[in-house]
Amino acid sequence: MRSILRRLRGALKNGLLWSGAWALATVGFSALFRVLGLGQAIPFLQAVPSLLIGGAVVGFVAGVGFSLTLAAAFRHRELQEISVSSFSLVGASVAGVLVPGLFYAPLLLSGTIVPPIVLVTNLVGAAILGGSTAFGMIKLAKAAPASISESDPTLLSPGDHALDELEQASTKRNR
Repeated sequence: MRSILRRLRGALKNGLLWSGAWALATVGFSALFRVLGLGQAIPFLQAVPSLLIGGAVVGFVAGVGFSLTLAAAFRHRELQEISVSSFSLVGASVAGVLVPGLFYAPLLLSGTIVPPIVLVTNLVGAAILGGSTAFGMIKLAKAAPASISESDPTLLSPGDHALDELEQASTKRNR
């Protein structure tokens, strides 16, 4: 039970990470499209809050889906054993299928006609963003342990006073 809760907590944290990345990317792409003359009639600054919320929701869904797929696909592998390309491919595949699938399936099932170009552009856009987010995640994750341990081997070591202070503060708070 504990490992299931740990995995769910990890999936939710991953969803939050993707949520932030996708919210910022949504605003960035919208700004780019407006510069290129492909923007909507709504003034950009009025659209930013809805773009942030929409990007965050879609990113959260994609991030949780990615995390659960990743747990199944690479269950018994260490991080260093997973290649950057396969990690990115899982991110692109999950986002490219999950995002358009979840958001357009109800429309298609209800008989609403969605132009194929809309489906294709959303699939490709979600796949690119999912692959990019996964790429960034694994590059940061693989670089983090090496940079922390190599930059200062005494960083928060058992003899460090910072660890003692943290421990004392946490025991005072728990009383």
